[in-house]
Amino acid sequence: VYVLTPAPGTDPAAVEVIRELVRAVGAQVLSLSPEVHDQIVAAISHLPHVTAAALVNAVAKREETLPGIFPLAAGGFRDATRIAGSSPEMWRDIFLDNKDALLPMIQCFREALAELEEAIRLEQGERLYGLLRQAQELRHQIPAKQKGLLPGIHEVMVAVPDRPGEIGKLAALLGINGINIMDIEILRIREGDGGTIRLGFATGEEAGRAVKVLIGNDYVAWLKS
Repeated sequence: VYVLTPAPGTDPAAVEVIRELVRAVGAQVLSLSPEVHDQIVAAISHLPHVTAAALVNAVAKREETLPGIFPLAAGGFRDATRIAGSSPEMWRDIFLDNKDALLPMIQCFREALAELEEAIRLEQGERLYGLLRQAQELRHQIPAKQKGLLPGIHEVMVAVPDRPGEIGKLAALLGINGINIMDIEILRIREGDGGTIRLGFATGEEAGRAVKVLIGNDYVAWLKS
């Protein structure tokens, strides 16, 4: 998806030239005002980076009194903080450049966190359940087989051993069998134990072929329902 953000004075003919160029390379075009674009990315891109960084730093403050806290961090903590490993130079500049849209989202997050905190402190079980259930239902509304406006993908899960080059070996195996991987994500890796990788394919037929090839080469693989 290619987002165009023409300003009020932008020449419509110039916008159309860019629109046709984007379509020619196979991308979808979405037009937004610069203000709306900045507000959307502040909510769904920039705020998650802020919260991930804050979570890592908050836990780090407890390390002196809770030694060994990070080595025990498992899938939940790793998943929630993965993006905190991104470039600090790049995200510093992004946060400052978009601060007018980002600061209101940080305040909105503070309020949501305060609501959870109050429910826990006052032991309001029903209220706490309602907040968690609301988040669960909203999270489930995000399409599992679609990357936003991008075409849907068909997913395969693969258990992999903890060995150097294993991901490259897996990709090469599918490649020589004419199977193209559209998307790949490392879900869980624990040192010495291996982990799980999610692969995305354009069609259900390709996903099914991938499972057969992987199983035939001694991998544990299955279609994600």
